[in-house]
Amino acid sequence: MPRTADSSRRERRRAQIAERRGGRRERAHPRWVGTALGVAFLLSGAAGLVHEVVWVRLLGFVFGVTEMAMATVLAAFMGGLALGSWLVGTRSDRFADRRRAYAWLEIAIGVSALLLPLLLMLAQPLYAALWRRFNPSFATLSVLRFLVAGALLLGPTALMGATFLGYHHAQGLSKRLLEPEALFAPETLEAFKI
Repeated sequence: MPRTADSSRRERRRAQIAERRGGRRERAHPRWVGTALGVAFLLSGAAGLVHEVVWVRLLGFVFGVTEMAMATVLAAFMGGLALGSWLVGTRSDRFADRRRAYAWLEIAIGVSALLLPLLLMLAQPLYAALWRRFNPSFATLSVLRFLVAGALLLGPTALMGATFLGYHHAQGLSKRLLEPEALFAPETLEAFKI
C-alpha cells in the first residue's frame, strides 16, 4: 500500500516539475539576460582565481611552505568543483527559479570565502593542541593539516562547482553559449594574463 502512494506522489511531483519547465521555456528572455549571466559567470571565474591565490597565501602560513599550501588548494579546488557540480547536477530539477538559485550560489561563495580566513585562524589552536597532546611526526601533522584545511576549502569550492551547472541551467538561451569552451576560454586567457 505505501508503495503505490509513494509512486503516485513521485509521478505527481514529476508532472509538476515538467509543467514548471514547460512554463519556463515559454517565457521569452530578453537578450541582455544571457549577456548579463555570461558576464557574471566570467567575473565569478576571475574571483575564483583570486580566491585560489589568496588561499595559497593563507595556507602558506598554516603549513609554513607554499608547496604544501598549493597542493592543498589545488586538491580542494578540483575536488570541490567536481563535488558541487555533481550535487547540483543531480538536484537541479528541484530549483523553481534557476537564475535566483545561481545568484544565491554566488552570494554563498562570497560569504564562505570571507569566513575562510577566520576558520583557518580558529583551526590553529587545534593543531597546537594535537602537537602538545600526541607529539606526532612532521609528516603526520602535515597530513592532518592537509585534511583540516582541505575540508574547510571544500565548502566554497563546492559552491563554485555548483555555479557552473547553475549558470548552465539558468541560461537556457543559446546552446552555443553553454559549450564549455565558450565558457572557460575567457577564464583561461585571464589566468594566463593574455
